[in-house]
Amino acid sequence: MQKQVLEGAKMEWQNLIEATISQNKDRLNNISKEIWSKPERSFNEVHAHDILTQFLAEEGFEVERNYTMSTGFRASFGATEGEGKVNKLQGQISWFWQVVSLHL
Repeated sequence: MQKQVLEGAKMEWQNLIEATISQNKDRLNNISKEIWSKPERSFNEVHAHDILTQFLAEEGFEVERNYTMSTGFRASFGATEGEGKVNKLQGQISWFWQVVSLHL
């Protein structure tokens, strides 16, 4: 029973993520074009970092730039602290963009 509940919650999140990406498809495509117009070497994606973290901040995420490395970031949404805080995205630029690109 618990496994079914978890699977249902996972599907709800997946559907929400896919719908949100679909609704923002044009904006995300423009971000992608901007990033690809200025190629950067691995772990030196300063331009991409700035564009993506700006986008997330504009969407209401609390963004920690340069998280653990110069091109890392953590974006949180929800309660400001404690168990209610949801870390939606955490990682390095290439990981984030691979997830988004799969849904465009």
